[in-house]
Amino acid sequence: MDHVDILIITALPEELEAAKAAGRVRSPGGPGVGHWEECDAGSSAPFWRGEYRVGDGRVWTVAVARPTEMGGRQAAPIATSLVNHLRPKYLAMCGVCAGNPAYAALGDVVVAAMVYQWDEGRHSPSRFEGDHRQVLLDPRWLRAAQDFNPAGLPSFGLATEDDAMLWLLERLHQNVNPREHPARNRYFPDGEWEPRLDRFEAKGLIARDDRGAVVITDAGAGLVRRRIYGDVDGPQQLPFRVLVAPMASGNTVMKDGGIWEQLAGMGVRKIAAVDMEAAAIATVARELQVAHWLVVKGVMDHASPDKDDRHMRFAARASAEVLFKLLDQLVVADQYAPVESVARRAMGRWHRATMIGLIGIAAGAINLIGNSAHWAPTTTPATSPSNTTSATPPTTVPSSLRLGLPANCDAVLTLAEITPVLGSIEGEPRVSTDGENEQLNRAGKITCQYGRAFRDTRAGNVAPLIVGISDYTDASMAIKRRDQYVTGAGTVLSTTTRNGIIFTTYVENGFIMTLWPTGKYLFSVMLYAETGDAATASLIADAVHRHSVR
Repeated sequence: MDHVDILIITALPEELEAAKAAGRVRSPGGPGVGHWEECDAGSSAPFWRGEYRVGDGRVWTVAVARPTEMGGRQAAPIATSLVNHLRPKYLAMCGVCAGNPAYAALGDVVVAAMVYQWDEGRHSPSRFEGDHRQVLLDPRWLRAAQDFNPAGLPSFGLATEDDAMLWLLERLHQNVNPREHPARNRYFPDGEWEPRLDRFEAKGLIARDDRGAVVITDAGAGLVRRRIYGDVDGPQQLPFRVLVAPMASGNTVMKDGGIWEQLAGMGVRKIAAVDMEAAAIATVARELQVAHWLVVKGVMDHASPDKDDRHMRFAARASAEVLFKLLDQLVVADQYAPVESVARRAMGRWHRATMIGLIGIAAGAINLIGNSAHWAPTTTPATSPSNTTSATPPTTVPSSLRLGLPANCDAVLTLAEITPVLGSIEGEPRVSTDGENEQLNRAGKITCQYGRAFRDTRAGNVAPLIVGISDYTDASMAIKRRDQYVTGAGTVLSTTTRNGIIFTTYVENGFIMTLWPTGKYLFSVMLYAETGDAATASLIADAVHRHSVR
């Protein structure tokens, strides 16, 4: 089965190898991929696939791939092709970038809080005017990245006094003020600045000028030149930090040092990194409606005239380690958390523009309430997504919706219709509505929550039963959105057809879910698994359907 949970794109072969190494199991029973399998070799979009196993037995599937050259024009096609082929829920990228020396040290890792293509705009004889379309990281993922601590990763190591000495000499050798450097406190912890300077001065490596400032001596300059010349492998460990900040993408490799002032003048004052692919990856995720994107890149240089590749391998390795550790926290939690927190995560997805409203119901056969006729469904195998479009939904508009979407839950499904199936439930129905969304071709949406919310409601109140109706511009768009959910489903149980209406049923993340398009409307029902079984869900789905056409 080609479907994967996560697709990781890198720009360079070295970055791909670093990603595979970072994802590989490091110790018996530890998290990681035991074996990377090469897939579609010889095609235009080959990739490596593996199963990432967590210590407690949970698994998510991951694929890594790269284009033949770096750059957004090269990354976008392979990302698009593999997203369509592998249907990932998460699209990520790791690799190297240039970092703003005002904020990031060499070896630091930047998680893109926002990305954009900085060289989009208009050139005039006097200046360049940017026309930037920014893509923002999901706020929950943003917060997790801000709280991330790299300590414990193989590439992370606290600085020794010898490390501090070399770091200081290299800054002075480059005419950089070490006191103002963003990494100073990592090499000179509180209380160590003056004592270490005194010891380095006693060794004849530095001296003080008339103002008391530190200057490098000939001996110090000679030492740092020898160390740099001999450092052919680059650092193995650094006290790097993870910086969550804006990242700008461009079509050229920068080596003039003036890019940071130029970018600050275009509207994003605290830009921390530039690369060539991040904006393309986020745009592919947005346009193809991948649930999440994440770009993590290590700082290999500062886009200055004296840049070199000494930190390239470290930056690629550290970024991959951070990416997998973040995914370990975010994706595993998103997909495999205890069922009582699944609804909270699902509700968070409803409030994003790319979701219609979670939906549910599983049924092999649906008995009609209050009708002597019985549903004898035709069932198609769950493994063939094309089966979900094997019949054409009716183009008529449900009678209860001819004046537009309802404004309250009683117009969607009444408590009186729920009680015979679920029994008495606590709490009044809660309704939320969304307006027009041009990107999704959606005119509006209503979501109704029935029953008392689960106790953990940080991402919104989530009830045991949720019903949603989305109004699209036409019937074909409703079908398209249905298919997008089905192809990304956890376990598709079946599709059933009655009177030309296709009901698709699947189970995912502790919920029984069904959705069905009727005309330009897409109906959705989501039933918490512990609330009832598939038969119970079938009755609820039928009640919603009957209510909409009466």
